[in-house]
Amino acid sequence: FDEGGVIVVASDDELLGQAIKAFVVARINPIRFKRGAKAEFDETIDKMLAAAETFDVGKIKVPRDLLTKPGKLTPDERAVISQHPRYGAQLILESEEQLDLAAVVAYEHHIMLNGGGYPRFRFPRPCHPAGNLVHVCDVYDAVTSERAYNKGWDPSDAIRQMAGWKGHFDPLVFQ
Repeated sequence: FDEGGVIVVASDDELLGQAIKAFVVARINPIRFKRGAKAEFDETIDKMLAAAETFDVGKIKVPRDLLTKPGKLTPDERAVISQHPRYGAQLILESEEQLDLAAVVAYEHHIMLNGGGYPRFRFPRPCHPAGNLVHVCDVYDAVTSERAYNKGWDPSDAIRQMAGWKGHFDPLVFQ
């Protein structure tokens, strides 16, 4: 789909659905990113929307059979899939668009508040608030969606479970 000049390429309906859900949540939750004047606010929202639309673009470099594999992944398979944030950031930075925030979000969207997740920072630091927001949205989508390897959870159960994952999410974003 195309929104504001940013084109999202998804290899299947599932990936497109993930991008759309993250986009919608980011669009209805913009006040968390307000920083001053309206023009700056609008620019921040535009950057956040581009980031929400492209955060999983790195999955196009991961073999489809791994993304849709039923059952548990082997450690080697998990290692391949865990490269998609790096791939995504690289693809975004190689584009002709100025999408620095999108590249940051693509890289950070699997990093937990406590530093867990992937990829690892070479020098630990807090993630960008946009990365934290997309992280929450992506996890919610993952646990509530029906997938080859997962029966989707009830949305209310998902929120309750996620609220108990201490150190996983930025509490200011999760609330």
